[in-house]
Amino acid sequence: MTLHVISVALYLGGSLALLVFALRYFLNPTVMPYHLVAVGKRWNDLEPGTRIILLALMRCAAAGYLTTTVAAVWLVIAGVMRHQAWANLALLMIFVSLLLPLTLVMLKVRRLTPGRPPVMASVIGLAATVVAFVCEWVG
Repeated sequence: MTLHVISVALYLGGSLALLVFALRYFLNPTVMPYHLVAVGKRWNDLEPGTRIILLALMRCAAAGYLTTTVAAVWLVIAGVMRHQAWANLALLMIFVSLLLPLTLVMLKVRRLTPGRPPVMASVIGLAATVVAFVCEWVG
């Protein structure tokens, strides 16, 4: 398998993972279980306004995941698959600008609350992004 194929597979795999998170965050009728653990309450015990704002924030995160997915897939098809270096750099910037702050926020939640957000998912995403970038760059 060539480095180019590895790069494309990693970028598309990362996009698929983000799509799964986006759909989960868009379609779930409540916040994620780790959100509730972090705030220390059951869903029905939250005030209606708190439920509304938490769901709105979750939907905003989902929109970011979906936007990143669409942009990444387009960049892979329009650029990386045509060996365009600019697309590889754009993918690095897009994924890192989403995943690095996300990782830092989740680490803070883990440190300051009993909630356990999926930090490893974003760490793996960051690592896969760097590997994909390097594979495409040197390949």
